[in-house]
Amino acid sequence: MSGNRNAADMRSPMRWAWVLAIAIAVADCLWIPAAGFRVPAMPLLRIAAFLAVMGILWWVYLRLRPDAIIAALAEAAAFLIFFTLVLEIFCYLCTALDRPLWDAPLAAADRALGFDFRTHLSYLVQRPRVARLLELCYNTSMLQIAVTVVALAITGRLARLRAFLALFAFTAAAVIGIAAVFPTLGPYSYFNIPDSLLPAFTDPRAGWDQVPHILALRGGAMRTLPLTDLRGLVSFPSFHTALAFITVWALLPVRRIVVPLFAVNAALILGAPSNGDHYLCDLLAGALIAVVAIAVLTRRGLAGEPRALAQGAPAE
Repeated sequence: MSGNRNAADMRSPMRWAWVLAIAIAVADCLWIPAAGFRVPAMPLLRIAAFLAVMGILWWVYLRLRPDAIIAALAEAAAFLIFFTLVLEIFCYLCTALDRPLWDAPLAAADRALGFDFRTHLSYLVQRPRVARLLELCYNTSMLQIAVTVVALAITGRLARLRAFLALFAFTAAAVIGIAAVFPTLGPYSYFNIPDSLLPAFTDPRAGWDQVPHILALRGGAMRTLPLTDLRGLVSFPSFHTALAFITVWALLPVRRIVVPLFAVNAALILGAPSNGDHYLCDLLAGALIAVVAIAVLTRRGLAGEPRALAQGAPAE
């Protein structure tokens, strides 16, 4: 009986994450035709083919040739692709609602906190090596997700891997939900930052390449969802900040990785305003979402490995 309960505990975070993903997908399917949007077929077919392959791998290594690590990796790959796609589509649909922008209140809140976006940029303009270092760290987010998934899988921490994926899902959904109610263009656009204040990035305007899509959606000019060019439309809250927190938390047991990862994510957060077009309030909100999600997960006892599996995991 206890073995069945342990297995159920291991699956519980992912079960709810899949439920959330499917619920968002259903909402997308109903909302897209109702709002008069179109979705190109070929990108969807390619994604569907990838998901089918991952699904087959997951089933084979779960049922026919049991291998918990390969099965977990296949499920993680399928979940991350599927969830990210349906949530990005949902974000585009929410942006098209054209709700009032909240840039002015967030900029005022930043001033009250003593943070000035222009001063932040001026500092980086004068220190191009610092700017490029922060840019490099900021651009590691997707790589960090892959490293986290693989590291947790090969060390046998499969319950923690599922907890990480659940945290990814629920923090991302919370970020998109809040952004739908409190949309922003971001400080680059709000402050009309001139070229002279653009830091020495590889692509100086990469931090605000989402603005054309936001304006096109809000104005009704974009009716076909660009599945091959989906951009992060959210400024408030900062998902990069939330992801930094949950990634470091997920890898805490893997000590060889978590120390350098902590340093990289500290730099990532420091560079989030300039690299991600964020107010300071965006970062604070993203951190709060992550901390609350981690607290809820750990309080429910869903964050660690069952004792037997932890003892049988490969050494770090």
